[in-house]
Formats: sequence, structure tokens, C-alpha cells
Amino acid sequence: MTKKIWKAFITIALVLALLLIAAEFGLRWAISDQMKKEFASSTGQAQEEPSIKFGPTPVLLSQLTGVIPSVEMRTPATYTIADGPNGAPSIVGDPASHVMISDLNISDRNNPIAGHLEAETELPEDFLLAQAQAGVANQKAASGNDLTSQLINGLVKITKFDAVAAENAVKVEFSNGAATLTLRPIATNGGLIFEAEQANLLGLDLPSSITETISKALAKQADQAASDLSVDEVVVEEYGVRLRFSGDDVPLSSLEEQQRAHTR
Repeated sequence: MTKKIWKAFITIALVLALLLIAAEFGLRWAISDQMKKEFASSTGQAQEEPSIKFGPTPVLLSQLTGVIPSVEMRTPATYTIADGPNGAPSIVGDPASHVMISDLNISDRNNPIAGHLEAETELPEDFLLAQAQAGVANQKAASGNDLTSQLINGLVKITKFDAVAAENAVKVEFSNGAATLTLRPIATNGGLIFEAEQANLLGLDLPSSITETISKALAKQADQAASDLSVDEVVVEEYGVRLRFSGDDVPLSSLEEQQRAHTR
């Protein structure tokens, strides 16, 4: 009798274990599927789905604690570049990103909050070129009739953008080589600035307003990519600029709103 009870106990335990495993996989799939749908909804792109992982801790426990200990998400690039008004390129979408979340609070399902969030994204050369061109076009539209403004309107046409990893800098070329500008990205005080170096036009220094326009345009886009996060590190790589961000108590809704804004 004892053996029968013991066998029955083992059988029940195995069944319960299998049910728990099935429930764990089912819950992970359901949460992952919901996050993928929200990503597709916020970006308007569905060519490639994001990759989502939850770490080794059972997600079932989060239904009791209200906290998912670990979430890792890799999102594909969704941006497109097209001709916009006034010769300015129109950029819709975002570059690829890698997001790692610790202690995701899901007590309020409509407003999950990341206890700690780290993100990494690379801004490719074509993305940076389009951002710089858009910044200069906007400056042209807002410029006056002074000599510097006329110089900007007449001469500043950015034609190339090269990331130079060996120098941790980006090279901006104007009018197919008539002028060049070296920009060095620097993470400081939680933000990003582009320090201008070696700016010249046919051997003469470029006006500071031109270099400032481009630097501010690139820094502004980096700030928008960071949203409410702090810029921790910037590294120039072979084909773009890699940024690393972090933040505490970050509402995921703010990141979704940022993605929606970039798709308009």
C-alpha cells in the first residue's frame, strides 16, 4: 500500500510539474506576444519582430509579486529616409536597439515601470547624414538675410558622413569635398554633445554658426533617442555611433510614445 501511495504521489508531482512548466512557457509566450504587438503598433513596422527574453527566474512568480525580475529585448531597425519638404530628408522610425530591464513592475498593467533600464543603440552613417541634412535645412528656413545666413543657404550642402572609429570622430563633407568638418561626440552630464574640430572651407575656417547648427542637430536627435534616460557612453564604430543609456524607474509608456512620435 505504501508503494502505491508513493507511486501515486510521484505521478501527481510529475503532473503538477508538467502543468507548471506548461503554464510558465504559456505565460512567457503570452507576455512576449503582447510586447511584440505593442512594438508593431508603436512603430508601424512589421518586417522583423523583436526578440524578447525573461531570464531564468520563473515568470509565474511575477503574478504574485507584481515584478518581472529580468527582461531583455532586441528591436530591429524600423527607420526609413525619404525626401521631405524644402530639400530636408524625412526620417521615420528608429535604429535597432538592445534593451535590458531589471525589476519590471507590472502591478499596473497599463503602466509598467522598469526599476532599472539599460539601452544601447547604434546610429548608422545614413541616419546621421539625414539628421544633419535635416538640421541644416531647418536652419536655412529659419535664417535671416545677414552674411552668415546667406553663406549657410548658399554653401552648406552636406553630401557625406563618415564614422572614423580610430579617431572616435565623425567626418562631415560638404558639397562633395569643398568643405569638411570633424565632430567628436562626447557624453557629458547625462547628455551628448558634438565638439567641432578642423572645420574649413577651401582652407578657410567655417563660420561657427554652421558647425553649431550641425552639432546641435545631431545632439538633439541623440537626446530624443535617449528620451528620459541618461547618456552613459558614446563610441564611434566603423559604420556609425553607438550610444548607451540608462535610467531608473522608467515608465515604458514614455518609450512607446517616443517610438510613436518617430513614426509620424
